Amino acid sequence: MALREVGSRALAPRFSRIETREDRDALASAIDARRINVMVVAPLRDIDDPRRFRMGVHWRHRATPERRFII
Repeated sequence: MALREVGSRALAPRFSRIETREDRDALASAIDARRINVMVVAPLRDIDDPRRFRMGVHWRHRATPERRFII
């Protein structure tokens, strides 16, 4: 498999802090179909233990699990 970057863009300011499941689901509005979508944010709170932060996660949109991305 070979990967290549095909583009990048800034996320809307509302996505700068990802604290909840709802915040993660909201990122689905920013994904491009048929691409590997990687979102860089700060911080990314652990939704199971809010005292912790994650370095990254694979996320599936809860209502439409075929929409998935990397945060």
